[in-house]
Amino acid sequence: MRSLPVPTSADGDDSEIEALCRDPIFAPGRQEWLAAYAAYRAVGGNPWAFDPLYVDSDLHHRRYDLYDGRKNSPELKAIRDNKQLKYCPMCGSPVIGSLDHYLPRTTYSEFSIMRANLVPACMHCNSSTKGKTYRGEAEHERFIHPYFDAWANGPVWQVEIDAPYSAATFRPVPTPDLGEPRRSLVQFHLRNVLGKQFMISTVNLWATYHETLAVNLDDYALDAVIARIGKDRKIAEITAGTNSWSAAFMRGLQASGPAIVHVRMKLLEFVENA
Repeated sequence: MRSLPVPTSADGDDSEIEALCRDPIFAPGRQEWLAAYAAYRAVGGNPWAFDPLYVDSDLHHRRYDLYDGRKNSPELKAIRDNKQLKYCPMCGSPVIGSLDHYLPRTTYSEFSIMRANLVPACMHCNSSTKGKTYRGEAEHERFIHPYFDAWANGPVWQVEIDAPYSAATFRPVPTPDLGEPRRSLVQFHLRNVLGKQFMISTVNLWATYHETLAVNLDDYALDAVIARIGKDRKIAEITAGTNSWSAAFMRGLQASGPAIVHVRMKLLEFVENA
């Protein structure tokens, strides 16, 4: 959940099609293929704005298979191994190492090797239900696009912590200041990219955060705890990333007075029994 530079220019992507269409197998679909690339760029990959190209089964499979022959190319490895990324730009997890088709090649085989459609991601995002889901049932229900949704560089989500806090439950929600249609878009995105590992990470962070406070604080007054939570949110946004799991958790905790009171109570108990 962040914005990245498009990994190549329009000419860079189109030149791949021009080269492929020197082969008689691909040549008949050249104009429609280039037009699909242009349409994709014009609407930022929004699957509500255009339909997949209709081609015969043989051509569909040939285009689908193009990625398998190029996934270890220098151009695609450069996208996959982006050293500047602190977290998965699709789900916020602290790891990457894979490439995800923003629009799935099973449906949109014409974008199988389009670099503007290939985003660095974690293994979960590249193998989860997202592979079968590319839009919802209502307009604006689609995934955040790391190359075309520049607004995703700001905070777009947080973790809502629900009582009872001794057995808290956690819900990823859009940040309160997001208006429509972004709110619906982020809700759909969160519902379809966050999985088991996110929940395990959040449960562990909640269970141990009072111990972290005990290390970082000398004053356990409520005001001191609130100030430290704000500082830890800023640290998470800087070190892990604005929309990382840890930053979203800290934003949610900072927004919940009752949850903060519970954390402080656990802190006081922990210090007393240490």
